[in-house]
Amino acid sequence: MNEIMDKEYARRPFLLAVGAILIIFAILRHYVIPDQTSTIPGGWLPFFATILDGLIASIFVTVGIALTIWKLTPNILKKSNIRIVEPKALKALFRGALQTSEIWWYKGGCGRFFRTSALPTMAKCAREMSHSREVRVCILNPLNEKTVKKHARHRSSTASGQAEEWTESQVRNELYATIVTTLLYQIEAPALRITLSLIPSYSAFRIDLSDDYAIITKEDREAPAIVCDRGTYFYKSYKDEIGLAESQGDTVPPLRDNQMNLSELTVANLKPLLEEVKLWSDRITTSDQEKIVNLIQNPVNPYA
Repeated sequence: MNEIMDKEYARRPFLLAVGAILIIFAILRHYVIPDQTSTIPGGWLPFFATILDGLIASIFVTVGIALTIWKLTPNILKKSNIRIVEPKALKALFRGALQTSEIWWYKGGCGRFFRTSALPTMAKCAREMSHSREVRVCILNPLNEKTVKKHARHRSSTASGQAEEWTESQVRNELYATIVTTLLYQIEAPALRITLSLIPSYSAFRIDLSDDYAIITKEDREAPAIVCDRGTYFYKSYKDEIGLAESQGDTVPPLRDNQMNLSELTVANLKPLLEEVKLWSDRITTSDQEKIVNLIQNPVNPYA
């Protein structure tokens, strides 16, 4: 029962279903089977009336006690050191963390969710609350052809990777889209203290770390996630993992031109931007540039 109450997506339908069942039972008891039947000795109607009375009372008491215990239990006791979260609960989990966290550290492959949801949400909250926030992101280095090729092969082998094409070019374009978006947010959102690092290796797991917990996911959107609460050994370990990744990667310097913004990004100014931070590659074709700009201008959240 506690597992149902802890999950918003499960708690609401459960309580609605219980309420509907109680209403149906009450209608059956008081309109279909009148109260007078309970005074008639023998027969099926008094028997069913007794059964319905018992069911109504049992359901009401059981759910009422469960709700009371859940409400009275301190949040710290509701949390376990490490827990498994179903894929359909991730959207609400990320949304809740992004709204309240003052830090967001990410380590992963291409950073699609970071680029399309985490970074814009952190910037929006920092602006609305007039309070600075820290953002640190570690993704693959698009110039490391060997790693890009292996990551493309890995993404194609996952269940969710079967639904879209994951070629070397696609991985590289996604990486550049995340890099450029992050660099431009350094200009557009001065309240965010952003550190961008490019690492030479990839993992099957992604780490999103907020104030309250670390969320560990796989590239497969159908796979469950691991959540480690702040203050636990595992939370600290994943935080150290991101720090180690940063120390082994290359930090991308901010852009000198502090007037450029996302809405002004075009194919024409993409190459000079990447050349400034020494990330331009001759492998980027005109078609790739158009795709990179499109990925940035038309973001698609993979968890939407």
